Amino acid sequence: MGEETLRAWIPLAGVLLGALVVHFSTTWLEWKRRKLDARALAGMLAAEIDSTIRHSDRRGYEEHYRHFLERFQAGDFAEMPSIRGMDDKLPDIAAASVDKLGPLDPELSRDVVSWYGSLRGIKIDLHELGSGKVPHDECAPLMR
Repeated sequence: MGEETLRAWIPLAGVLLGALVVHFSTTWLEWKRRKLDARALAGMLAAEIDSTIRHSDRRGYEEHYRHFLERFQAGDFAEMPSIRGMDDKLPDIAAASVDKLGPLDPELSRDVVSWYGSLRGIKIDLHELGSGKVPHDECAPLMR
């Protein structure tokens, strides 16, 4: 190869090298952003779960329903008051994040979905119990 040919290839090699650097840096930055987003999402969901549990403990929800379970099992079918604001909706962060679970670790995603699924099921049952529409003989099994 002559000097003239070599000089012609230098700009092309520079362009190719620049394109590779841009491609790999863009790919790395996207990977890093997704990793940080996944970490932030996991932190937000963990905080929401912790907050839900602490809120439930502070308000005595378990004791409240345990008391009515004991009454139902004893045959005392008093009207059960509902917890104000109880509905079957997911908490705000979980509802807004359902479509963003993909970047999380698969095991963590499974645990998060399982926890919120259980929470939603419990909330549906408690909402129904509080509405007074559940027959008395079905109340105790829903509360166990």
